[in-house]
Amino acid sequence: MRATLRAEGFDRHTFLCGQSGSGKTFALGVILERLLLETSLRIVVLDPNSDFVRLDRMRSLADVNRTSSSELSPESYEELLERYRRVAPKLKVVRPAPYAEDASKLLRIRFSDLERHEQGLVLGMDPLRDREEFNAYWRAIEGLSRERYSLSEVKETVVRQFSEEARQLGLRIENLGVADWSLWCSADEPSLVDVLEEDWRCLVIDSGTLASPAEQSIVAAAVLGHLWRHRHERQPVLIVADEAHNICPQEPADNLEAAATNHAIKIAGEGRKFGLYLLVATQRPSKIHANVLSQCDNLVLMKMNSASDLAHISQIFSQAPGTFLDQSPHFAQGECLLAGKIVRNPTFGGFEGRFSEEGGTDVPTSWATSS
Repeated sequence: MRATLRAEGFDRHTFLCGQSGSGKTFALGVILERLLLETSLRIVVLDPNSDFVRLDRMRSLADVNRTSSSELSPESYEELLERYRRVAPKLKVVRPAPYAEDASKLLRIRFSDLERHEQGLVLGMDPLRDREEFNAYWRAIEGLSRERYSLSEVKETVVRQFSEEARQLGLRIENLGVADWSLWCSADEPSLVDVLEEDWRCLVIDSGTLASPAEQSIVAAAVLGHLWRHRHERQPVLIVADEAHNICPQEPADNLEAAATNHAIKIAGEGRKFGLYLLVATQRPSKIHANVLSQCDNLVLMKMNSASDLAHISQIFSQAPGTFLDQSPHFAQGECLLAGKIVRNPTFGGFEGRFSEEGGTDVPTSWATSS
């Protein structure tokens, strides 16, 4: 089965879902490659499983043909390779240490890049519940001599104060251990927000190798918050949230996750008119926040056995006939149902012929063969 996606359809929010083994990650890779080759749309990928960290590297001709029903000739492959080479320099992958290729590709956050209330969330403070400590923190920030500052500088400023509230705040920072996270950079070092302001076509943010879910939430909040605050620049960008149930869940596990979710909800509700388009991907539709999922016009549905998940999708995507949704449990790997502006009419299709290397792959089942 073959279908052609309409590039202009990605100016609507898109939902891609499929259970484990359905080919969801492969399909998302194919979509990203085609958008890079056929459009000028900028793309930001929140990559919690390190699946797209090699998006800038072409697979061999044999590997490309292995995943396609129609083989590329050596001449066609060379032409494609040349086109991809022109795009590749504009692809940037940022990763935590020690996975980053060089210092310019380190995934780090400057503490001042977060909004003030988000900084408080990192420190586990509520401005009303922890009034004295939060006020001491506020005074410490105002005492800094520059707009850019690190968490270490905040800690040092607090130590120099002699009030009981400042002492409690200092103990809080020390006991939480957040100042020791490798995610933070100093005030003068480049941060992820600086990278977001650079000239790139695709920015892959590898949060999968961070040490904790809290750090992943901070990265998501920093990226979504920055894009939202700069929305009036009206620069079109596709925001890809893979494993989106960890970025904008229906029931956030903590306040940091809730902060990222709130940014996603604002972008889902009002981002389109500013050129901010979402592509959210997950295995579990019911775990995505309803205020994000309900704003998606496009649907890419892969194999899904869960009757409850299919019923949930049916309630939201009325443009996809129920009889079509019912076919999902019978899909082979890579097959899907497409609906929304990305196609003229709801239709079945399949993803094949991925060009770039895959980052995260399944553990090989060589153990199943006797020696």
